[in-house]
Amino acid sequence: MKQQEQKTTLLDALLSPRTNLSADSCKFSRTTDKMSSEEQEAISRAIDLIREDNGLGKSKTYSASWLTKVMRQHGYNVSISTIQRHVNKECCCYQGDAQ
Repeated sequence: MKQQEQKTTLLDALLSPRTNLSADSCKFSRTTDKMSSEEQEAISRAIDLIREDNGLGKSKTYSASWLTKVMRQHGYNVSISTIQRHVNKECCCYQGDAQ
């Protein structure tokens, strides 16, 4: 006899956040893990600069958009949303951390 899968309703799914995340790190971190230690340090500093830049809109010097462009120019396929989630500590790298 075939075991029946338990289906949830939309409401059940919306009220039950995912607690079992399979990835320990986001795509951004997995990408930077493949870089040299010097590049990793530079990327880490760039993330800090983005977080510290208090400018708004075009007055912002360091941004996820800027870092995305730089990384793509050097052959790394990352999206602005992936970088922005990491900068904002909203990716799986920071799940469970007290923020």
